[in-house]
Amino acid sequence: MSVPQGPPPNGGRQAFPPGDSGGSWETGPYRSGAGVRPERNTWVPAPAPTGPLPGEGTPPQTSSHPPAARRSGGRGRRLWAWALGPAVTLVGVLAVLFLGFVSPGWFYRDVFDADSVGTGVRQVLRDSYGVEGVESVFCPPSQPVQPGHSFTCRVMVGDENQYVRVVVRDERGTYAVQRPD
Repeated sequence: MSVPQGPPPNGGRQAFPPGDSGGSWETGPYRSGAGVRPERNTWVPAPAPTGPLPGEGTPPQTSSHPPAARRSGGRGRRLWAWALGPAVTLVGVLAVLFLGFVSPGWFYRDVFDADSVGTGVRQVLRDSYGVEGVESVFCPPSQPVQPGHSFTCRVMVGDENQYVRVVVRDERGTYAVQRPD
């Protein structure tokens, strides 16, 4: 191995940090021609550094995060995502419960279900009044749940139509059934 001869191409000026040669030694291929043998080892300069040299200009950028946080690989973000999902779900459930039961009260029915009232009327007629052979009960739909409100249901007993008056007792939906006509 031969030692390069002569000064480096940059005129001997050092443009790299102390202790770093700034260049690299490469061995070029042997070429024969015209009796001149070129040097096998040639010095190739390293690319010129960009920006200010060390110790000059602005200081290097530093992070405000501690080194352990930078090495975590985003563990903090993943933990935050896992905590955020259940929190959003809980807020959504609480909002639905509030809107359903408190204001405006979507889960409270402010009208009677006609089929449920019909089933209740049939049971009262059979159990309380001893009416046998009730085939069907037809109550009008969308009757309001307001104390004092009344409506009439049609009852088929055998082949005969009879009518029963239903009176709403309280805002919870309790009602009274009168005897059939």
